[in-house]
Amino acid sequence: MINQYSSKEEVLREVSKKGISLYYASPELKDDEDVVITAARQDSFALSYASPRLKNKKSVVKEAVLSHGLAIIFSSDRLRDDPEIAYIALKNDINVMRFVSDRIKNMPLDKLKKLAKECAA
Repeated sequence: MINQYSSKEEVLREVSKKGISLYYASPELKDDEDVVITAARQDSFALSYASPRLKNKKSVVKEAVLSHGLAIIFSSDRLRDDPEIAYIALKNDINVMRFVSDRIKNMPLDKLKKLAKECAA
């Protein structure tokens, strides 16, 4: 079991097996991209324990929703309104529709797909 005094290596080893263990990591490691991405790939709920900065960082949230669309629940409002992030999340789990922004919810699928491709380019 890890705690707030555990090293980055110890935390990485633990969250790669049980992502939700990010809860026990230090605030510094909850703000570490490698640690948070590793945890979120293992368990979508791990993103809920990430720092606010990383919940608002597109590259981190993108990695999380690629693995688990539901991770979008724990991202920032700004990223729930991002066409690329929303499209990836929706492709993985249509049930996340209720968690994306109203703008995305009301957008025709073909337009969302086009905007997502433009964002990725």
